[in-house]
Amino acid sequence: MESATEVVDGVSQLVYKLPLDGKKTDIRADLDLSRLVDRLIIGPGSAQFNSAMKEAFINALANAGVTDTDKRVVESGIPLRN
Repeated sequence: MESATEVVDGVSQLVYKLPLDGKKTDIRADLDLSRLVDRLIIGPGSAQFNSAMKEAFINALANAGVTDTDKRVVESGIPLRN
């Protein structure tokens, strides 16, 4: 897993990246993401962004060979509070 400092909405933060593309790294060959990822919970956050993120994660996991991604990626029911 790689990490990098990135600016998100004007705030610098440490972001960890799990390589899902076997073409970019051979680490993926050693991982069985179907066993590694039971569920991915998105949120809390804005409903409009959660939906877009959910679709992006479903596609990324499906492209990485994970099955039943529509059942594994769920939106949190916790509201975002400021």
